[in-house]
Amino acid sequence: MKNLTVSIRDDTYRRLEHLASATKVNTVGSLLSRLLDHTDQGIYRRQSWERGWLAFMFGGEAVDQAEAVMWEKSDQPRDANGDLFQKLTVPLAIDGLSESVPTDPPLASRPMLKDTGRGFQPRA
Repeated sequence: MKNLTVSIRDDTYRRLEHLASATKVNTVGSLLSRLLDHTDQGIYRRQSWERGWLAFMFGGEAVDQAEAVMWEKSDQPRDANGDLFQKLTVPLAIDGLSESVPTDPPLASRPMLKDTGRGFQPRA
């Protein structure tokens, strides 16, 4: 993990404090951390709303270049949309027992219904 020191004007900090308080993030550091996380998602998740946000601010070509550099240095698999496969953990409760169950993202992201030509049927 990298640490980052940022210097900002006092009036900007006060506005960020108000935003952090209004969004229940509580601290400016947590707010900036959340913004950085969304920025990161905009680079590695092609279909995300964050991608459009980054393209608006920096231009689509810059975001595409950042993604290309990321993929040159990554061996992680992608789905059909170009998003990284992520191992999800879903909480499961059965008869009062709780445990976390990992899911398979390719299956978890599949539509629940398939078009049979005569309407939609549940996917097997």
